[in-house]
Amino acid sequence: MMKVLVVDDEKLVRRGLISMMPWEKYGMEVIAEAMNGTKALECMAAEAADIVFTDLMMPEMSGFELMEELKKRYPQTAVVVLSCHEEFAFAQQAIRKGAIDYVVKNDLETDVMDEVLERIAAGVRSKIDSMEPPPAETEDAASVEVCKTLWQDLSWIYDDGRYGQLLEQTGQLRLPLARLKNVVFPVLLKAGYLMLSIDHSLSWISRLEQSRLWEEWQQVMQEEREYLRALLFREKHAAEVVSGILRALEYMHAKEELDFSQNEVADVANMSRTYFSQSFKGVTGKVFQDYVKELRLYKARQLLLQSSKPIYSIAQQVGFKDEKYFSRMFQQQYGLLPSAYRNQNPLQQ
Repeated sequence: MMKVLVVDDEKLVRRGLISMMPWEKYGMEVIAEAMNGTKALECMAAEAADIVFTDLMMPEMSGFELMEELKKRYPQTAVVVLSCHEEFAFAQQAIRKGAIDYVVKNDLETDVMDEVLERIAAGVRSKIDSMEPPPAETEDAASVEVCKTLWQDLSWIYDDGRYGQLLEQTGQLRLPLARLKNVVFPVLLKAGYLMLSIDHSLSWISRLEQSRLWEEWQQVMQEEREYLRALLFREKHAAEVVSGILRALEYMHAKEELDFSQNEVADVANMSRTYFSQSFKGVTGKVFQDYVKELRLYKARQLLLQSSKPIYSIAQQVGFKDEKYFSRMFQQQYGLLPSAYRNQNPLQQ
């Protein structure tokens, strides 16, 4: 049986998770629970767990800090992050720190618990299988940097020739799958972020986690790539058009203050305003104004969680000139006013 440690500062959350999950069905048993990272390390010292389910925001020692300590002291232990935030920044940081899965607590309904534990069990097996002696540190670091450079250009999503070449070049690097995921996962999150579809990226990453062989990894990549490709080419635009729209999306997401105009973004895509408007909806499935509004609200939610800036300042930074209108749009999107949303979520530094 795989030993499980549950870490969350809310006792009701811990008890609910422990009692509701079908642990034994997937070869797991909960051996301890802790209210923060400090207590979790004490539990690990008494009896090391194979899997640690941890919240991110906790007093004394956060989930991110706990992950760093576990990586140093118990590298064989798998970590599953529990969070209330389906956020690109949180998910990306958790994956980078070595989490095998990222679970949004609000989505833990009874009918998906089996799916979640099955996925996590497969991720643990993958982690165990991948714990092989690494190549020489300098050679491995150089290979990783080469691989990162190859994957950053998202043209592989829609360009078959580029994708085939990329797979061949990546295969020649012969990186262990455990290292390859650290290169590819942030890129997959980026792709999902541009399409405002982080949930699909997380699902994609979970499937890759379960791959034990290079051939299996390629198969999952191909299947999920076809899904994204079908979205981008839903209206059968030319590759040059898709490339231009992706370039425009990257430009918008990179702006710290979302004060751009449609003409400005159309210029980045090298299109006229009218043709850009038509192509943008065809590629993203959203009209430009709706996408921008959703992006602004998404960025505002991140700022509410990650800064102590006043709400009027956040509204202006993401492109809303009227604070009352911003608050109304935020409530429509997330069900809470910005002030209430911030009060319900601790500050993420």
